[in-house]
Amino acid sequence: IGVAPEAAEESWRHQQERAIQCLRDGIEATPSPHATYSLIADIFKKLVSGVFSIHCAESDEEWEMFTRGTGKLAEFVSERATPPLSIRGGGYESPISFLAKNNLLPTHPWLAVHCNTLTDDDIILLKQSHATVVHCPRSHAFFNHPPFPLEKLRAAGIPIAIGTDSLASCPNFDFLEELSTMREEFGFLETEEILQMAGGMSVGAFADII
Repeated sequence: IGVAPEAAEESWRHQQERAIQCLRDGIEATPSPHATYSLIADIFKKLVSGVFSIHCAESDEEWEMFTRGTGKLAEFVSERATPPLSIRGGGYESPISFLAKNNLLPTHPWLAVHCNTLTDDDIILLKQSHATVVHCPRSHAFFNHPPFPLEKLRAAGIPIAIGTDSLASCPNFDFLEELSTMREEFGFLETEEILQMAGGMSVGAFADII
């Protein structure tokens, strides 16, 4: 996270050091930007070549910031950017369009987290960039985000995974509760498809919520 240049550079150096330490401990780690709006483009571009995840197209506020340059999120970002970032001044068709037009969209497999506000062109871009879209059912319900476009993504052949997001919007990291909420949200899904989205979880582990 770093929308002010100095903060972004410091965050970049710190995360590189953490990644190196992880490798020394035998853990592969790759620094990733948190969201479309939370890191300046110069640092963002240094991360695109690696495998990473990004929270994108999550909320109406994010949509308003990238398309019109207004709203609470735009104000939040502008207050923390010195000087204000014109790249986030609106004029884009969507948050995904912002990534594509600024060469910030990966061309290798990556995780696009949330993706609640998508245009038809966005879905094409996600497909072309080899994205897997991660839906976080309990976080989605907590924030009352726009409806998750599950059927459009399925029709386009884009892989969908289930995630937990963070404790800021979930009471715990109980993955079975996440799957149960997914079933409540999309009652038409077959058990096998939910298990596939859960990453190949066994039927036995899922038995309590079938």
